[in-house]
Amino acid sequence: MQSYTPYEQVDQEELQKDIDQIKVTLGDPSWEDYQHLRMLERWGRYLNIAGYSLVAVVSYIELSSGLPSLL
Repeated sequence: MQSYTPYEQVDQEELQKDIDQIKVTLGDPSWEDYQHLRMLERWGRYLNIAGYSLVAVVSYIELSSGLPSLL
């Protein structure tokens, strides 16, 4: 299993160079980037609602079928 290097042992100057290079490569955020993030946010909300709904349905079925009394 690979362990991570403690932050104190990381070469700070090299890390800053790498971060700056990534910023140059990525460029400025665009409208498409914003729209993509909004889409991901919407999907997260929809799936969150779906998950809570599924839990509610399963709980209702479990309680109405009398399964807890069998355990």
